[in-house]
Amino acid sequence: MKLGTRRGMFYLSTLMFIVFGAYLVLIAQGYVLDFKTFHVVKTGAIFLDFEPTKDASLLVNGVTKKIGTTFINQGTLVKNLAPGSYHVLLSKPGYASWEKTLDVSSGLVTPRTAIRLFPKDPSSTLIAKSVSSFWLSDKEPAFQNTSGTLIYGKTEFPSLSLVSIRGTSALARSQTSSFSLDLNDASSSLNVIKLFDTLKKRFTPPVTAQAVHMELHPFSSNKVLISTPSALYLLDTKRPSLDRLFLSSSSPIVDFKTTGSDVVINLKTRFVVLNLVFQTLTSYTIPSETARDILPSSDGNTILFLNPNGFLFRYNRDTNLLRAFGEKPSEFLFSPEEKRIAERIGNTIVITYLDPWNNDLRKKPYEKTLLVLPQGTYHSLAWLDSEHLLLLKDRDLFVLEIDDAKPITMSVLARNITSFRVKDSNTLFVLTDNHELWKMDL
Repeated sequence: MKLGTRRGMFYLSTLMFIVFGAYLVLIAQGYVLDFKTFHVVKTGAIFLDFEPTKDASLLVNGVTKKIGTTFINQGTLVKNLAPGSYHVLLSKPGYASWEKTLDVSSGLVTPRTAIRLFPKDPSSTLIAKSVSSFWLSDKEPAFQNTSGTLIYGKTEFPSLSLVSIRGTSALARSQTSSFSLDLNDASSSLNVIKLFDTLKKRFTPPVTAQAVHMELHPFSSNKVLISTPSALYLLDTKRPSLDRLFLSSSSPIVDFKTTGSDVVINLKTRFVVLNLVFQTLTSYTIPSETARDILPSSDGNTILFLNPNGFLFRYNRDTNLLRAFGEKPSEFLFSPEEKRIAERIGNTIVITYLDPWNNDLRKKPYEKTLLVLPQGTYHSLAWLDSEHLLLLKDRDLFVLEIDDAKPITMSVLARNITSFRVKDSNTLFVLTDNHELWKMDL
């Protein structure tokens, strides 16, 4: 081989070594060659935290990736990804798959830290047959059978259906009246309307108005709050006694809701908040609106309501500010932490962020996440946990992830369901269309 040829090969090898070495250094520092643009770009990554992880598999753009969750470090980091879109697929035998198209940016990590894989056939336990409706207490469900008997454990109350329940204290109704109950005692049934009508005659002048709405006292099992069109009363079923807590001299009482130690009374154009501990009354005028269907937050500072045209509003007691959402939802409810509102408008779920949201999806106050679902008849919206909603589509129960990256993650949990209630983030009770009550473990 000639000297010139050997020199050329040496210089070429040296150049290739330098180039390849430089490329390895760039890769080590998080840079790759983007073959679409032929530019060297800083890589990004995808971080996934999900459960359950055992026997799960992960594909990114069809390439199998190792799941890195250990007892010490939670989550899987897929790194050295050129900027762009990536199809991510998580799967596990017996579970519904999770898939998303996630965007990766230069030098940044795209996180998804609240992924749940849900079983296709959840473990279920039959609780009772011949059930027409049910409610959850602290310990076990109470239900009404198809013969009209209210049943809690071994206790039975003929011809009664529950209205509300707190612990084992409950309000129930028959075809003609309302009753307070201790669900552990079949002899505890007390006709609340009859007692109220007797005690109200002792006022001067006697009260003639009829009871319109009632709720259990939030922290006294033997007391019931009762409203008439013009007043709110406290009925003590143990003493027995009747006290008038609030009297409206102008606007009629539309409804009231208890929250914590407060009672929020809706007078159409203003709210009156009664503190049951300190017996204080505070009035708040609603700017330029009238309210129906109120929903106060747990601390009572935020009150959601619909106006007569069905539009949703948020009223803040601290600032006296009213905010219109611009939608007419069929259902609306606070999230568990009460920093978001979920609305159902037809087949669209709207999540509105009330405060800055800095989790996987970063949102400013009053930004929205829209989840457009397949066509169908939807109802019974409920929160399962902070990142998942439950709802019925026709008679199928679905779980929906709050993430608008495509495709929308929505999987069926059970079919032929007429109603359900959430015990906790891992436990549901469902009533089937053949009147069977089941406990479902997720």
